[in-house]
Amino acid sequence: METKGFTNCLQIFPSTDMKKTSEFYERIGFRVVSYIDSIESHICLYKDRIEIVLTNQIKNI
Repeated sequence: METKGFTNCLQIFPSTDMKKTSEFYERIGFRVVSYIDSIESHICLYKDRIEIVLTNQIKNI
């Protein structure tokens, strides 16, 4: 039996506005877990077996 679509996926996306980006993903059904107070702040997004990690990208690089 063939499975269509993603079965497992982990992506790391740099973002200049992690809050705004995570709000978008939350609207399309992802669960948001924030680690803003950690040494390397990031936000994890989960849906099914897909995980996206948002990292802070400094503007103008």
